[in-house]
Amino acid sequence: MPWNELVAQKWLSLARKGLPEEDRKILLKKYSPPDETAFLRAPRLNLECKAALKTNPVVKQDAYISKVQDQAGIALYNLGEALSDVLRPET
Repeated sequence: MPWNELVAQKWLSLARKGLPEEDRKILLKKYSPPDETAFLRAPRLNLECKAALKTNPVVKQDAYISKVQDQAGIALYNLGEALSDVLRPET
């Protein structure tokens, strides 16, 4: 089944241009998962390790990868919410 044309156009635009930073922050805050789904968040670097490695580029790389993982977790959580709504039995 082909995608709805409006969805395809919007996603194509988002894939090419991305979201403006401010819009991204608003959406990530608005749709952040509750604490019960903390398993969807990226693991954090141990503070002792972070302090010992503070001048090492690995810390910056870890922060970037954690940010990407957190965003993926938020997307998965909201996809799960949408799927749950679709699969919920009608009452």
